[in-house]
Amino acid sequence: MDGRVFFVDWDSAANNDPFFDLGELTVFGCRTADARRLLLREYLTREPDDVSSARMLVSRLVALGFYSGGFAMIAAMGGAFDASARPLTMDALALSMTTAPASPSVIAASLFAEMERGMVEPSYADAKRLLGG
Repeated sequence: MDGRVFFVDWDSAANNDPFFDLGELTVFGCRTADARRLLLREYLTREPDDVSSARMLVSRLVALGFYSGGFAMIAAMGGAFDASARPLTMDALALSMTTAPASPSVIAASLFAEMERGMVEPSYADAKRLLGG
């Protein structure tokens, strides 16, 4: 179909906000703001407006929190949760997952730190205002 890629997400088989799925995809798949903008533009098949960009940003931060909690729970269930785990940058985390995988506690800490970084950016405050939050 014109060289496009289509994803079918049967994970929860629910009618939810497609921006949440995009946000999830960006956690590990789009580490840079440019890559996230390109993904959104390609998904929308047009230049994103301010509302779409805001929804994407907020959805990414929600997904980071969701995955951070999930990895923390995996560590805790295995009896190996380390609350003092030092976070990695997203680039270092991605590299570690291809060589010597980081522990679930380090992954959780890294994702949480990335979420926190995003929440102090002016773009997040702008997105909340634009979306009425």
